[in-house]
Amino acid sequence: MTTNGTMASETATIVKAEEGNWDEDFKEEENTSEKSSQTEGRKTEYMDMSQPGQYKIRLVGPFIKCRKRFKPYRATVQVHDKDLDVAWSNGWPAPGKRFAVNVLDKTGLKEGEVGVLKVLEKGPSVFKHFSNYKAVFNENPSGKTGPDFLITVKIPNDDKGQPVKLKTEYSVMHLEKAPFTEAEVNMITKQKLWPLKEIYKSTSAESIQKMWDALSDDQRVAPKKKDFPAQGDSTQDAPTTPIEEAMDDAPANSDDLFNDAKGGDATDSGESGELF
Repeated sequence: MTTNGTMASETATIVKAEEGNWDEDFKEEENTSEKSSQTEGRKTEYMDMSQPGQYKIRLVGPFIKCRKRFKPYRATVQVHDKDLDVAWSNGWPAPGKRFAVNVLDKTGLKEGEVGVLKVLEKGPSVFKHFSNYKAVFNENPSGKTGPDFLITVKIPNDDKGQPVKLKTEYSVMHLEKAPFTEAEVNMITKQKLWPLKEIYKSTSAESIQKMWDALSDDQRVAPKKKDFPAQGDSTQDAPTTPIEEAMDDAPANSDDLFNDAKGGDATDSGESGELF
């Protein structure tokens, strides 16, 4: 893809989101109203942390990492997709790092109730705490011995008493270990984990080119760094609905979610025996 907007390839491959690594992905500190997306005929449910308060979650399975751009167009790309992202190739700041993981939303549950399986998508400021748990306790924070986490959201007000969502603060603390109950295992087995690699696959080169071509010359000009908000870990969570693209070879969820011994990516290959 060239700087004048010409397609480098008419048959660019859609790239799936890359699986994350708790040990490696948070070594360097970086600086929604969440919506639903259609996934295999059902709407993906996202954790909505747009309001101040405390949210209790249990991580489930491996996480993925990707990059998301919200200006001058909305697109999802992978870490090494600079050539795919026209704005990035034309001087715009790199799209922000984002991470996503399946979670059980346990917020406000009464004893005996089962949490709702949702997708938590945030930047490094939240996910680094999960990585820190792995580093300190040498245990997978989303594995079978993982804990519940409590995320506290604070949104300061300006001089007029209006919330400033760009300054939202997240504090994360781990709670007691939370082995999956029989009811939780049954629910997850029946529903299956949200297929994160499919949800966060790259927006196609054709779609990105079309959005770029629709911009005016002025809209294509990259802003000065001081005028451009950091996209690496947006505190005002931008809408997370992925732009859906056809992917004929999208892997199916495994029916053997809790029995495979490899402990890998349950969203694609069913390798989640380590979790359960």
